[in-house]
Amino acid sequence: MSPVEACPGCGRDEMFHEDELDDLRKGETLCVECTLERCFNVFLAEVLAGEHKELIAELRERLAWEHGWE
Repeated sequence: MSPVEACPGCGRDEMFHEDELDDLRKGETLCVECTLERCFNVFLAEVLAGEHKELIAELRERLAWEHGWE
């Protein structure tokens, strides 16, 4: 059974794998939700910094098509 510990990021009690406990207690591991939120924030910062231009162009085209924009 996976142990339940408090996430150092959000403080919620979450299940972690045994091999994560040392890093968790050092504050170096986060729960899945905190990890996903961090990854999203990194991606958003990259987009704002001008990275991922091909993806943004594809999304712009898709939105234009879906909403009938010219």
